[in-house]
Amino acid sequence: MTETPPSIDSFQHSSSTRGENMEEFGSPGPYTQELLQESQPFLHFLGLSSSARGENMEFESPVVKTQKPLKKDSSVDNISRLPDEILTHIFSHLSTKEVIRSSILSKRWEHVWTLAPNVDFSDHFRYSAPVDKAKFSLFKGFVDGVLFHHGGPIKKCFLNCATLHSAPYIYAWISAVLSCQVEELTVYSSYSGIKELPWDLFICKTLVSLKLFGGFVLDLPYYVCFPCLKKLHLDSLIYVDDSSMERLFAGCLVLEELHLKRVRGDCVLIANISVPSLKRLYLVVLNLEHIADHEYKTIINAPCLEYLEISDPASKDYSVNFSASLVQAKILDSPMLVRGIANVQILKLYGEAVKVCLQPTTSRCSEYCEIEFMS
Repeated sequence: MTETPPSIDSFQHSSSTRGENMEEFGSPGPYTQELLQESQPFLHFLGLSSSARGENMEFESPVVKTQKPLKKDSSVDNISRLPDEILTHIFSHLSTKEVIRSSILSKRWEHVWTLAPNVDFSDHFRYSAPVDKAKFSLFKGFVDGVLFHHGGPIKKCFLNCATLHSAPYIYAWISAVLSCQVEELTVYSSYSGIKELPWDLFICKTLVSLKLFGGFVLDLPYYVCFPCLKKLHLDSLIYVDDSSMERLFAGCLVLEELHLKRVRGDCVLIANISVPSLKRLYLVVLNLEHIADHEYKTIINAPCLEYLEISDPASKDYSVNFSASLVQAKILDSPMLVRGIANVQILKLYGEAVKVCLQPTTSRCSEYCEIEFMS
């Protein structure tokens, strides 16, 4: 009986152990051979039959097409002659499942797929109830196998874990991805349940884009620093307090685009968005009945802001610093904000915001402002 593939616990501290567990990728050794030999359930999950790796199997390569098909008895393997740089580029245009399927195309590809720069995982169980535990076990093994065996940097990672079954493993999966110098990370999680994030995420030096969706808790470390992060999406997250949101944005040194969606129970009364480099801001506030009896305030300190899109009917007070740079603003049901906007070139108003702009005594909009009233 073959050895059980490594579990998720084996790379909780992947940053210090990956080098010890990985082989040289110049030639496929027993490490990668064992993965392919033991992966019948794994291949079944990917849609491959147990006989898919037979020597006489006929197939049409989804990646490399030649004008003349090779003879079955040909000793020349043209695919294996391709350099790793070209194979990596090819893999960047395929899904993770397609990349691993491609390992049957050439013997050399049995290990080269571990260099794929993009990885995407989706459990696809959100519409099925109850979740089939056997299928989820295959999905977990799929994610564990790809992340543990990955042999190079990851450019993009998409992780969609819609069920509560995935919650206990998200922390370790994100930690494994961070150890691969990921540049773009997107994580979808179920909106029920509380999930923490690894602190290494908040000091990642390689992240350029970070998107978090679901019930994550932003319990931040003392030091937060994203030296390269330019795009940030935060959708329905939970903050420990007002200062956690403020410290998060303060650590975004070069952030240019922010998408912030707030929902009931996020534990923030005064939202302080102070990002000197910010150019585009999308802010949506929903279902804040829990603060009906409290002072709710939004502070936007973005002197370089060029575009603003906001829907925030709950704010009782605004403090803004962006009027000198703002080119276009789209405001839905945020009447208090309209009073603080001046010198914008294009202004689109919806709902209650329209009434405020029609009052000359309360609106600061320039006479040169192009205003559109939307129903």
